[in-house]
Amino acid sequence: LFFIVLLFAVGFAVQGLSSLEGVSTFEVYGYQITATTPFVLVVLLLLALAAFLLGQLWAFLVQAPHTLEKWRDKKRYQEGFDHFLLTLESFREGDFKGAQKHGKKSQKLLPHPALKDYWGAELAVFENTPQKALPFYEDLPKRSQGSWVGLMGMMEQFSRLENWEKVHETCQQAFAMRPKNKKVVDKLLQAQFQLSYYDDLLKLLPHAQKYSSYTSEFLDDVESMIYYEKFKVTSNSKDQQKFLKKSLQASAMNFLSFEQTLELETNDKKKLKLLNDFFKKCPSLEVYNLWQQTIKGQPNQYYKRRLKAFLKGHEGHFVEFYVQAHEAYRLDHHDQCLEFCDKGLAVFQSQQLLKLKMLSLQALEKHDEVTLCLEKLADYGQYIFIGDYFAEFASMWQMKDIFEKQNHLSETKQSLLLTHGWKWQDGPRLGTGNWRRSAVKRQA
Repeated sequence: LFFIVLLFAVGFAVQGLSSLEGVSTFEVYGYQITATTPFVLVVLLLLALAAFLLGQLWAFLVQAPHTLEKWRDKKRYQEGFDHFLLTLESFREGDFKGAQKHGKKSQKLLPHPALKDYWGAELAVFENTPQKALPFYEDLPKRSQGSWVGLMGMMEQFSRLENWEKVHETCQQAFAMRPKNKKVVDKLLQAQFQLSYYDDLLKLLPHAQKYSSYTSEFLDDVESMIYYEKFKVTSNSKDQQKFLKKSLQASAMNFLSFEQTLELETNDKKKLKLLNDFFKKCPSLEVYNLWQQTIKGQPNQYYKRRLKAFLKGHEGHFVEFYVQAHEAYRLDHHDQCLEFCDKGLAVFQSQQLLKLKMLSLQALEKHDEVTLCLEKLADYGQYIFIGDYFAEFASMWQMKDIFEKQNHLSETKQSLLLTHGWKWQDGPRLGTGNWRRSAVKRQA
């Protein structure tokens, strides 16, 4: 369009100049040239137009390599982006060979160097080879665009290799960038636990209560066990008592701390009071065994009163019948044992209690009834005592598995709640609700 307008302008200019009159004279190398003024002006105009066109041609020739390069880069970028999307699709479909093929092509075609590190890391993770993935993730933080992805990747791969020192170091860098990120807080908790950095863990717990994915009850149990660990490494009696007290304040179900508290107490009456209070809120077989050891195992003039005080708060519940049945069996009162077993089995069809009933029946030589009980045994379930949850938690603590198997602990707690007649009641919003005790007795 510009060229056409230019031609029209030249045409109008020539037409306008042709009406001019006059003569121009030039002297070139001794020669004198005479021409009309309109002719000279038209020639100059045409020469200027030719110079402009030659300049445009020269500019095109000079810019041609750069233009060609831009066109090629655009084509490579589009093709590389297509392979990038195909790689994502292959990852989602679990097609490792396809992901590897398209990933390598996207690395080759797309110009950003961080992409090579990213796809190299992702392919190594897909192959489950953390050692191969780490060099790629370590290169990503050197570039501002990939620092967060690199840190998160290193955090996960060092965790797989169980290199907790490196996990802790990486988590601290990520925590400085995003202290409210749940994955970072979770992994930092785990690293500090694995390295036994209990003081650091205690400082982090209030923050983790808000920003980690773990429940507040679980973190309370963690805090309780930290104080128990601190108790074990101190020899000062005052510090021991202080740590045990804090441990039980954090979690009233910590049987290990309670057992140590009981050992520090020398007065039997106070011991029995401690046992009664603990058993009331956290009934478990371990506490029952400690009670037996405290009363010296044999009945005396205080036996009935002590047993009644021990079972206070559990009247009519399975726990009362279970303990009463065991006590009757221990004292060879088998008819009384059978009576309590039947009462307990009416509340909960427990394998533990049914086996005890079979032992009493065998002692009374009622073999036909033993056979009938044996046939029912497979249909009965295991009763979960409230204290069983913390026993499992403490076991996983010793094995350094509490964070990895936290979901399993949650399932155990849910089974415990259902065993004791609690049901989940949905709240007004999705994801809200609470546990409420059901009026119906739960069967196995």
